[in-house]
Amino acid sequence: VGAWRLMLVCKAARIGARDFLSTLPGLVVCGGFTSDIEPVKDVWRLDLAKLRWEAMPALVDVRAYPACCAVRSSLVIIGGTTRPSKIGESGSVRMLLRGDEAYMN
Repeated sequence: VGAWRLMLVCKAARIGARDFLSTLPGLVVCGGFTSDIEPVKDVWRLDLAKLRWEAMPALVDVRAYPACCAVRSSLVIIGGTTRPSKIGESGSVRMLLRGDEAYMN
């Protein structure tokens, strides 16, 4: 009987965790390299409630090692490099406003 109660408690904890995670904006990763060490334009968001990756609008240009952060309702992508041998070469800043289909300079 104790095992059944514990299972229900664990299920309630998972549901509570999922509900809490759904209130968060998600995790965003951008840029990077292919397996052939070529920079990419990809931007992905992890929906924390569903634990599924969702594609976002691609960057304007390829970018590896950029920094990205959320500022109010925007995603800001800063710097990075267009070639693996030139770390830190770009001073570009791109911004994606909520609901936009593309990044702005």
